[in-house]
Amino acid sequence: MIHWYLSVKNVMRAIEQKASDALPLYEEGGEDAAAAINGYMKADYEQLWDL
Repeated sequence: MIHWYLSVKNVMRAIEQKASDALPLYEEGGEDAAAAINGYMKADYEQLWDL
């Protein structure tokens, strides 16, 4: 159980960091500017389902 919790926490931390990176890009250039980071966030989200 602890291994699962720590794995989920690490993925959520990565998503949070990417969201923090994407927000200024989105505010400056819109959805297209943050598209790459959004793709990475989607991959992390999918990884959560594999845990």
